[in-house]
Amino acid sequence: MRLSTIRYVICIAETGSFTQAASQLFVSQPALSQAIQRFEQEIGQPLFIREKNRLRLTEAGQIVVDEGRKMLDIERHAYARLDDLKEIKPRIVHIGSASTYQRFFLAETLTRLQILYPDIHIHIRDGFSHSLNGMVESGEIEYALAFEPFGGQVKACPIVREEVFLAVPPASGLLSRLSSVPDEDSEYPVADLGLCRNEPFILYPDTRRMQSVLMAETGRAGFTPSGAITGYSTEVANAMVFQGLGLAFVPAVTALMCPREVRPRYFRLRPGGYFRMLALISRSQDDQDDISDTLVRLLREHVMKMLTRRAFSGDPMRTGIRRP
Repeated sequence: MRLSTIRYVICIAETGSFTQAASQLFVSQPALSQAIQRFEQEIGQPLFIREKNRLRLTEAGQIVVDEGRKMLDIERHAYARLDDLKEIKPRIVHIGSASTYQRFFLAETLTRLQILYPDIHIHIRDGFSHSLNGMVESGEIEYALAFEPFGGQVKACPIVREEVFLAVPPASGLLSRLSSVPDEDSEYPVADLGLCRNEPFILYPDTRRMQSVLMAETGRAGFTPSGAITGYSTEVANAMVFQGLGLAFVPAVTALMCPREVRPRYFRLRPGGYFRMLALISRSQDDQDDISDTLVRLLREHVMKMLTRRAFSGDPMRTGIRRP
């Protein structure tokens, strides 16, 4: 009886859905289902009764939830007592971000942060803007890199404005109809989205901010996008575009991190580009927060350093992200 499996059972019971539980736990739904099946086989009893649109705990499932919560409380209490034994109890800081922005923004920034605060212990949480906003509001994490719009209970400190691009397969017949003339102050042409109405799109879940951008911009062009593939990661969507599976909206960071030999063709969504604001968010009541102020300063310095490197002069980051 593993504590990780206990957490899975409790999360499924609380959400009433394998899909929602998998999203909150940041595991794939097949992996979650397999873990529950193995546990049911181990105890020889089902944990859930699967009805039309919901899950209901069996008597065995209720026992696992009730006793499991006690086990997790014991685990937390044990770790707290062990922490108390240390002469210097480190301050634990939880920071949430999508994996792409962890690599591109946080890696160097956190190195500098730990030099300034050697006693802090940093926990990184994967997530996207919608879920990260909720984690900050609930106090589950202290900080997150997230995109607007923000919840009313968070404080948002702008870091940088990032452009969103339309990615098109390099062998697409659509390219002959799209403009090849670069937009002003950019090496990327502007896409006429109206020409894309009959093209398949790589979609994102409704909770993703990128899906909101996709729906809004295609709506302005007079159509609703359709596609046979829905994914969470913009990096995976970008790779699918290169393979010819459809069009996708991707942020400048994803475009920049894509190797040139497997890179789709990128187009601006509007003349002058479509931009969105990336911010460091924290709870609004945490007014006297020196780490938050330091993180904002280090992140902005990191962005400014990137923008002055000549190595980025031909990449989406140079034209795709502007100074805050």
